[in-house]
Amino acid sequence: STQVVEPNDVLRNLKLIREMPGVTELGGVFGPDSVLWEVAKEDNLDLFSGVIGYTELLHPGAVQGFFDHSKVFKNPAERMKRTIRIISTMIYGTLSEAERLAVGLNRGHSYVTGKMPFSTGYYEAGDSYSANEFSALLLVHMAHWEGVVKLYEFLHGRQSPTFRDQFYRETVKFGLLLGLPIDVLPASEAQYLDLFDFFFENGVFARTPTTSRTLEYFGEYAAQLKEETVKTSESVTAVISWLINPLGNLLFPGITGAANRSIGKFSGRKLTESIQNSFEIVTASNLDPRVFALLGIHPPRGYQAQATIVRNKVLRVLSLKHFTEYDQALRRTGRVLRPVAGGQTY
Repeated sequence: STQVVEPNDVLRNLKLIREMPGVTELGGVFGPDSVLWEVAKEDNLDLFSGVIGYTELLHPGAVQGFFDHSKVFKNPAERMKRTIRIISTMIYGTLSEAERLAVGLNRGHSYVTGKMPFSTGYYEAGDSYSANEFSALLLVHMAHWEGVVKLYEFLHGRQSPTFRDQFYRETVKFGLLLGLPIDVLPASEAQYLDLFDFFFENGVFARTPTTSRTLEYFGEYAAQLKEETVKTSESVTAVISWLINPLGNLLFPGITGAANRSIGKFSGRKLTESIQNSFEIVTASNLDPRVFALLGIHPPRGYQAQATIVRNKVLRVLSLKHFTEYDQALRRTGRVLRPVAGGQTY
């Protein structure tokens, strides 16, 4: 049978965390001097939701539990926001808040259980699955933090080996909050990569009929969201045209004509398609090619050549913002400026 994280495992880990250096009630599990506080602060994680989400779909038991129990299909965007907020509070909240959420998360996951409807990977038809299964939690943990550090470096550039080493070491604490044993948690980039290789090579990852149905649903949701965005964008451009035309035609007819032509180039559909294409290229250029192969997804053609161009384009228009929990934590701990790589402050 598969190993699962029990409530006592979480309580054992919380006791271990309290004894670790840098852990305080106000600073929480990680504290303001941690690299993880810096890396996890960016509230633009939706840009890398494909990188994280596709990786999480590799685990048959996790996908089955997600499909059987999750309310995500009713409102995927809202579910993602709620999950991110829980994670942010576990990172930036007080020690008491992080401990309460860790216990509550384990309790909530304990209800996500069932039977596998088919044989796949290391599961036989009829085997039990659980959201608290070691391998499922470990994959979700690794997928999230790989996505987070890639987002940070997408926004701020490649960081030094020292910076990255400290980040990966600090992620161990989050894995402990999930109740995972410390000896199974990767503490370096090399260990992350080795564990992913092990999962790929030993049948932990597999595509199932449920994976296909989940991908189909999100494809339909993405198409619906695209059309809604198109309508919104077209409404916005129409309003802009309406605002500039009356006065512009009277005073600056030449400039107004040029402005309208520019607006036309960025019609709702073109703008939305440009955003979608950028998202797909960002996902493809930051995702292990084996994920695409296993899920049967085809990345955009020539995405490698477009990756740098898209990154520069996205950075020009992206509004950088921090999680509210990060700003609250800085005020709570009396910090104003955050150190970043190179000795600068932010």
